[in-house]
Amino acid sequence: MHRLMLLSSTYQMASTPGDAGQKLDPDIRLLWRMPRHRLDAEQLRDAILAVSGGLDRTVGGNAASEFLYSRAEGIGADIRPNRLRADDPFYNEFTRRSLYLPLVRNVMPDVLALFDGADPNGVTAVRNDTTVPPPVAT
Repeated sequence: MHRLMLLSSTYQMASTPGDAGQKLDPDIRLLWRMPRHRLDAEQLRDAILAVSGGLDRTVGGNAASEFLYSRAEGIGADIRPNRLRADDPFYNEFTRRSLYLPLVRNVMPDVLALFDGADPNGVTAVRNDTTVPPPVAT
């Protein structure tokens, strides 16, 4: 299987532009090379789990909502404010895709903050690209 993948033309494509290809197709419409791009925090987390063999690919379900409800503090009949912390062990043990990772509005899980994840408290159409790691809470 490794030989098949490594000898494939797809694997052997370079991401650096060549002079001939750049002149013929500067916008890469013919897909003669793979343009490099940054991975989002969620994509990077999923890729790490997939490579390690620990990614649970189960689709759907309500494990995240059950977890959040179990950690919420009951005050009244239906009032349950969440007291979840960013370094909760659940975030490190959660092996499903990041799409299903439970997020609380004012709490960014450390596992996503490490790779500059999107702020769940704000709405943005485009994420900022950074090259500086986030500050470490002490």
